[in-house]
Amino acid sequence: MPPIIWALVAENLGAPSDLKSGSKPFSEKLVINRIEFNVSSQNASSGNLVEIVPAGFKKNVEVIKTPVNGLVTGAEAADLNNDGYPEVYVYINAADKSAHGSILAFASIKNLSLSPIYLPPLSEIGNDAVSYKGRDEFSVVENRLVRRFPVASRNGVQHYRQIQYKLVAGEAGWMLKVDRVESF
Repeated sequence: MPPIIWALVAENLGAPSDLKSGSKPFSEKLVINRIEFNVSSQNASSGNLVEIVPAGFKKNVEVIKTPVNGLVTGAEAADLNNDGYPEVYVYINAADKSAHGSILAFASIKNLSLSPIYLPPLSEIGNDAVSYKGRDEFSVVENRLVRRFPVASRNGVQHYRQIQYKLVAGEAGWMLKVDRVESF
């Protein structure tokens, strides 16, 4: 049976939303397979905090409150590893001019608890990170997390690099592993 994916993404196609200090607070309710994630952030220019309120779990799962370095630009719930249990992905871009991207992500462990998902730094993917200039866009596409960012323009034409990650079990938890890299 194909995974059921319900996602709400805040204007995450094209350049990230306005990342100035006047950014609007972020709030989305994500639902997948009767599990809810209420994701919110004040999107403060400094001292920003993300709150994830899970609901529908077999046990009472604690609210996640964590500081982030940047502004929330979107969030999605998905089941990338097709285990029948959801993950939540929160997309963040630095509030400064670089707008370097990152994620905050958690996987459901049999709908009993949540475990962090590790995204390796771009420096670990070698030459594919060359010309990285921030302004990342993230999105779930089929069973992959896709990260796209502009790279150096040539002859006045903007080029992009797109990295597709698959969710795999690591030594001590879940991690996103590079599956495919494209440039266009």
